[in-house]
Amino acid sequence: MKRCYICGEMKETRPYGEHGQDICFPCMQADPVQHDIATNNLTAIVNATSFISPSGIVTIDGEEIRPSTPDDMPGD
Repeated sequence: MKRCYICGEMKETRPYGEHGQDICFPCMQADPVQHDIATNNLTAIVNATSFISPSGIVTIDGEEIRPSTPDDMPGD
């Protein structure tokens, strides 16, 4: 768990916020601008895996993250 840069709460987050900052699912969903930022950042991460990983799996903070979209993130 990390602190969400929007609400400041300790929650499950992803590094899909502005400039890769950690954002929680509720904050990402609550604001269409944040949702678009998260979608763009996730897309960039997933696209980058094609250059560094033949399996399409990227590791972030030691967790295996398979390509998905922000809409696939679980709610709190």
